Amino acid sequence: MNSQEFVEILKKHRKFLSRDSMGERANLKLQNLSGLNLKGVILDSALLSGADLSRCNLTDSNFSCADLFGANLSEANLASANLSKADLRGAKLRNCNLSQVNLTGADMRPGAVIDAALKMKRDGMTAEQSARAKEIQKTISHTVLVDAKLESANLQEAEMYACDLSGANLSKANLSGASLKKANLSRANLTEANLSRANFSEANLSAANLRGALLEATNMMHATLKDAFVPAAVDGIPPEVRDALGSVLN
Repeated sequence: MNSQEFVEILKKHRKFLSRDSMGERANLKLQNLSGLNLKGVILDSALLSGADLSRCNLTDSNFSCADLFGANLSEANLASANLSKADLRGAKLRNCNLSQVNLTGADMRPGAVIDAALKMKRDGMTAEQSARAKEIQKTISHTVLVDAKLESANLQEAEMYACDLSGANLSKANLSGASLKKANLSRANLTEANLSRANFSEANLSAANLRGALLEATNMMHATLKDAFVPAAVDGIPPEVRDALGSVLN
């Protein structure tokens, strides 16, 4: 796919979003878009499963409701992007910048091979894309957000079961539960993560690993912490967090 074809896909997608009869949903499954400057791109509801968006500039972009299953977003800049209700199962987000991102209602559960077989399928796949699809089907697993920058991110209602957030910066992030749905970080790996001033009220952190996490002024009121792994030394944990952890520390 050359640059002219890509621009045409974006134009047709805009028409699709405005319900123009000449519009067409962007299908960028398994496409290699690595390193492109796509600041402000509008790809909400687009098909991007398995796409390589690593090292892209995606600041202020709109991927709401987009299918990003198994996509590679490693080292991408997604600052202030809208990823609300996006399918990010099995996506790779290692070392990406997600500061000020909106992940409300995003699905970040581990991917499954059966899902990958369906999601990766597309007409006219090149040999390279076919090989990439098979590789994704073999390796699809937890969403990886190691060392991701998520400060002040809106993660309300996000489905982040078993996500690897080790070393991530979640300072001031909003992971609070909503009235209808709670943010789910059950079995998430939060080792060495910065959780200072983050809001985890009513979130599900059952069996999450919090060893070495920075918990300064962290709000965990009414959070579910059953079987959570907490720091061995609790002297440095603020009293309000210690109270929220309750019997887990004992």
